[in-house]
Amino acid sequence: MRRQKRTTPAAVCALAFLLVFLGGCRRRPPQLVPPPEIGSVEGYASLRFSGEGGTAKSRLSFQIRLPDRGRIEVFDILGRTVLYFVMEGTEALLVVPSEAAYCVVGSDEILSRFLGFALDVGEWTALLSGVWPEVSASGENLRGWSLERDVRNRVRSGRRGGVFFEVAEFFGGSPSPRRIDFASERGVGRLTVLSLRYNSAPAEAAFLRTPPPSFEARTWEDIERLLRRED
Repeated sequence: MRRQKRTTPAAVCALAFLLVFLGGCRRRPPQLVPPPEIGSVEGYASLRFSGEGGTAKSRLSFQIRLPDRGRIEVFDILGRTVLYFVMEGTEALLVVPSEAAYCVVGSDEILSRFLGFALDVGEWTALLSGVWPEVSASGENLRGWSLERDVRNRVRSGRRGGVFFEVAEFFGGSPSPRRIDFASERGVGRLTVLSLRYNSAPAEAAFLRTPPPSFEARTWEDIERLLRRED
C-alpha cells in the first residue's frame, strides 16, 4: 500500500508565507480619487430604470472625452452589444448592430430614452466623478443644479427642475459615486458604477460618428420600435 505523505508544520508555514507574499504582490486596485484636471472618464456600469413602459435593466460601458464627446454602449446578458450611441455636442449617432440600422438624433433625446432626463457631457463627467463646478453666489451650481454636500464636502444629492439624484454609496476614500439613485417626471432608476478610470486617453475611433458600412438609415420612430422589440 502506498504510504500517504504527511504535511509537516514547516510545510504549512511555508505555504502560508507564500500565500501572504503573493497577496502582497497582487496589483492594487486603481485609485478613484479624481485628478486635478479631468480630460476623460471611462468605465462600466449597470442601469435599472422604471417608467411608463415598465422596468428595464442593462449593462453599459461609457467613454467621455471633454469638452463634448461621449460614447455609451449597451450590452445584453450574454455581453453582446444591443446598441451604442456616439455623442458630439447636441447630436448623436445611434446604432443597432443586430438590425444593421442607425439614425442621427439629438443627444437629449437618446439620453432621455434611457435615463428619463438628459445630461450633457460635462454633467455626465461631474455626476460620475463627483467633481462639480463651483457654485454661484445664489448657491446654485453654474450648470443650474442645486447641490447638497455632506460633512466631507462630497456632493450627496442634486436637483434641477423636475430632476433629482442622490448618491447612495461612494467609492472608498473618493468623492466619486458608486451607486446613484435618480428620479424625473419620466421615472426612477439606479446607476451602479462597476469600474471607473480617469484620463486614460480613449481611442479616437470610439468617437467617430460614421455609421458602419451597409447599415441602413432609419427614423427615430423606427429605431424606437426596434428597441421595444429588443426589450
